[in-house]
Amino acid sequence: MPNTIKTAGICAAVAFALAPHARADAPGWMHDAARDTATGAAEASAVILYDEQQVLVKDNGEVETMYRRAYRILRPNGREYGHVAVSFDGQSKLTYLKAWCIPKDGKDYEVKEKDAVEVNFHDEFYSDLRTKVLDIPAATPGSVVGYEYVQKGRPFILQDEWWFQAPVFVRKSRFTLTIPNGWEFNNYWIHHSEEKPVSAAGTQTVWEVENIAPIKEERDMPPMRAVIGRMAVTYHPPKGTATAIGPVNWQEIGTWYSQLASPSAQPTPEIAQKVKELTANAKSWREKVTALAGYVQSGVRYVAIEIGIGGFQPHTAADIYRHQYGDCKDKATLLRVMLHEAGIDSFYALAQTERGIVTPEFASAMTFNHAIVAIRVPNGESTQGLFSTVENAKLGKLLMFDPTATYTPVGYLPAPLQENYVLVAAPDGGELVKLPLLPAETNKLERKAKFELAADGSLIGTVDETRYGS
Repeated sequence: MPNTIKTAGICAAVAFALAPHARADAPGWMHDAARDTATGAAEASAVILYDEQQVLVKDNGEVETMYRRAYRILRPNGREYGHVAVSFDGQSKLTYLKAWCIPKDGKDYEVKEKDAVEVNFHDEFYSDLRTKVLDIPAATPGSVVGYEYVQKGRPFILQDEWWFQAPVFVRKSRFTLTIPNGWEFNNYWIHHSEEKPVSAAGTQTVWEVENIAPIKEERDMPPMRAVIGRMAVTYHPPKGTATAIGPVNWQEIGTWYSQLASPSAQPTPEIAQKVKELTANAKSWREKVTALAGYVQSGVRYVAIEIGIGGFQPHTAADIYRHQYGDCKDKATLLRVMLHEAGIDSFYALAQTERGIVTPEFASAMTFNHAIVAIRVPNGESTQGLFSTVENAKLGKLLMFDPTATYTPVGYLPAPLQENYVLVAAPDGGELVKLPLLPAETNKLERKAKFELAADGSLIGTVDETRYGS
């Protein structure tokens, strides 16, 4: 699934920023922001004077979004806020990008999109995700820097998030949503008390927040997305219309993903033969699961190729098996097919590799970045020692397994997935399930030693180590 931006392209962007820039007045909204004297905390490196996001939704499902932000640089280490990086892909075309600086002394600077460097440094082997990088000159203490960009596209999921909190003080943030006649939206406030719209006229709704305290970055803190204040919004057309796309609750998301991914989970004679080989000596359900899971886990290399809907939709099991590589959803697909050939039911389970990001009250497919497998445990089958088993009222007993985690055996879970949420994508509706926190004794190291002390005082022996857990 889509992943995060790497910083490898920054050096090139910094060098590019040495090129000459046009002297042009910054826009009025930036000058208005610059007149605000807010400074935030005494030790702050910068303050966000103004932040704005405008979302315009069209009848055909196309979305145009405009972003603006202005910082006042307070200290030398605040120069980092003069670095602008905007990501886009095949579904989110970048149509406009500019940045400006209002120096403490002197005339305004303008930086245009042609001054940007385009980079593609991501975790995937290949992805259509790109990033344009701009560096704003004179981002020194006392200066105000800002940028504006516009993106257009027709997203698979009609949802947005308004991130109004940051590691620095935010003086004012504004979010505008404009939807077609007959459309509806619902919103949910995360890590912040609900704020009523400041205006709601016709099809346009506007929210504003002011004086938002910063999130102090600390060592080993939870991921920023798990603590930062934001508002999530889903907008959708009337039921039954031609432009109706995108699920709006967990049940619909599960059905949507099952329908999207399941056509890839088709067996082939070659896969069926491999299943027979791997399970030839298996005498029980557990032995079959262990044999097949171990094969996909260790024998299929992790390689991610994600273009467009490929960020969500797996490749076919035939291709994955033939080439012996794939990403998380590909490995989950091949394992599901092999389990099915062995007479074992399973489901896709959408997961998040960082704890605290999935918000049960707000259903969103965009909140997931990983895929694992939920294996149905037959009635009467013992689950002793299978610590990753969960009970679900609708789907029964499920054994959760991550075929991407190379060294985590069946019955265990990688640490980031423990006590985290997954969405089990059943064909007749998704089920949001909370994974267990494994007992401490499942993650241990045992050493057994045997030594002989010779008459001359020398010590000879062996030490055996056994490691358990993820």
